[in-house]
Amino acid sequence: MTNFFAIASFASLITLVTLTYLYYLSLPPTVAIDFDSSGMPVEVGPKSELLFSIGVLIGVTFGVTLLITVISLKRHIIVERYPYLINLPAFSLLLGRLPEDVRREYVDRIFLVVSLTPFLLIWTIYYPITYFILESARTGFFPYGPHMLTLVFTWIAVFVAAYFLYYRKLYREIKTMIAT
Repeated sequence: MTNFFAIASFASLITLVTLTYLYYLSLPPTVAIDFDSSGMPVEVGPKSELLFSIGVLIGVTFGVTLLITVISLKRHIIVERYPYLINLPAFSLLLGRLPEDVRREYVDRIFLVVSLTPFLLIWTIYYPITYFILESARTGFFPYGPHMLTLVFTWIAVFVAAYFLYYRKLYREIKTMIAT
């Protein structure tokens, strides 16, 4: 499953970078590049001024995707050779008390969420931000300006809450298995 998410993450990233490039090419030569708090343009300029913002988004997204994918794909090596790198002390203590085959299954389940992260980040943060930047440049109106950070932080809060709930569920399963 981890390999699927790794492939899906990079395929999504390539797809979205291609769509971003095509959308960028369709922009007129002069676009709105700065907006006031009500979403109205205060500055127009060449569309090339958008390249830095979009490039940073693509670069950070690619870097995070690559890092998390490598960690996910090498999870067994990391856990076996460098257990101190896993900052989940409750899991580390409990996993050591499980049989080897069951331990590997739970390591896979712990890292399943990690391997899903780039895919979710690409579709819920990278894509909307890039779309909002390009669409507002094209239309000359940015209605989401004051709410952009709220949108990003809300999604991050949802991810963190979902991760905690998932890890709590795994922790309880392992505790139950050890108790029996």
